[in-house]
Amino acid sequence: MCRVFYAFLWMVAIYMSIFIGHRGCNWFQKPCKSIDFFCWGDTIEAELLEEFEASHGIHVNIHPFSSNEEMVVKLKAVQGKGYDLVCASDYAVRILKEEGLIAPIQKDKIPNITTIDPYLMHQNFDPNNEVSLPVEWEPYVIVTKEAANLGIKDLFKDLGEDRLVMTSDPIEAIMYAAYSLYGKIDHLSDAQLQEVGKLLKKQKKHIEAYVDHRAKYLMETGNCDLALLRCGFARLMEQDGVPIHYALPKDWHFINIENLAITSSTKKTDEVHAFINFFLSKNSQKVHSENTLVYPVHKELITESELVKEIHQKNDPQFFHYIAKEEDTRDLWVSLKGHQP
Repeated sequence: MCRVFYAFLWMVAIYMSIFIGHRGCNWFQKPCKSIDFFCWGDTIEAELLEEFEASHGIHVNIHPFSSNEEMVVKLKAVQGKGYDLVCASDYAVRILKEEGLIAPIQKDKIPNITTIDPYLMHQNFDPNNEVSLPVEWEPYVIVTKEAANLGIKDLFKDLGEDRLVMTSDPIEAIMYAAYSLYGKIDHLSDAQLQEVGKLLKKQKKHIEAYVDHRAKYLMETGNCDLALLRCGFARLMEQDGVPIHYALPKDWHFINIENLAITSSTKKTDEVHAFINFFLSKNSQKVHSENTLVYPVHKELITESELVKEIHQKNDPQFFHYIAKEEDTRDLWVSLKGHQP
C-alpha cells in the first residue's frame, strides 16, 4: 500500500510539473496580477507583452476586435465589465466618453505622458486628454503609380480607365464624399445625405474594391491605379518594393489617432496605469512603430519625413466621426454595396 501511495504521489508531482504552466508567476506563489485589454489585433507586439509581464509581474490578456463599431457595441452590451483597458480611434473615444464607459486618467501615475508629441494632444474629441492618451497615429494618403498632386475631390471625378481602392469604413467614405460636396461639415441633413449617397454610387464605377489590407496586392498586380488609405499601408508597400508614390491629399488631410482609455468598470487602476506608462516608453514606441509602420507618439522618435513636416505645418487635421445618424450611415452603406453601376 505504501509503495502504491508513493507511486501515486510521484505521478501527481510529474503531472503538475508538466501540465501546470505559468507565465511570469510561480503557481505556488501569489497569483499573477492581470489586466484585460480590448484592442485591435496588432495593437501591441508579443515581445512587449512579455517584457511588461517580466518587469511588472502583470499579465495582459488580449481581446481583439476588428472595428471600432464592434468594440463600442460590445462595451455597451456589458457596460465595460470584463475589460480594463481599451484601444479606441479618435471618434470612438468621443462615443465611449458620452456613454460613460471610460474613466478619467490619473496622469500623475503616467510619467511618460511628458514624452508625447504635443501635436497629438488636446484634439477636439478629448480636448484635455481627460479620458484618453494617444499611442499611435497615421495620416491618410493618396497612393499612385506616378507622382501626382491629387485631392480627395479628384477621386470623385471621372477617372477614365483608372481603378481606385477606397476605404471599407462607411464613416470614412461618407466624410470623404461629404467634404467633396460641401467642404468641412459636421452634420448632414437628410437631403445632403442623399446627395452623398448619389456621389458614392456614381464613384463606384471606378472602384476596384473597398479594402485596406488588399490594396498592396491590387497595386502590385496592376488591378488598381490609385488608392486612398492609411499611411501605414502605403509605407508597407514602399518597404516591400512596390513602385508607388504617396502624398497627403492637396485639399484636406485626415489623420487617425489610436488612443488608450481606461474602462469605468475596472478595479485594476494601478495595473492599467502601469501598462499605459510602459507602452508610452521610448523603447515600446520604437518597437511598435518599426513593426507596424504607423508613426510613434514619442516626441524623440517623430520622423523627419517631409510628409510629417507637412502635417505639422498645415496644423489642420481632420478626424472621422458620424456626420449622420448611425442607422442612416449603415443603411447608406448597405445600399451602396448592393448598387450596380
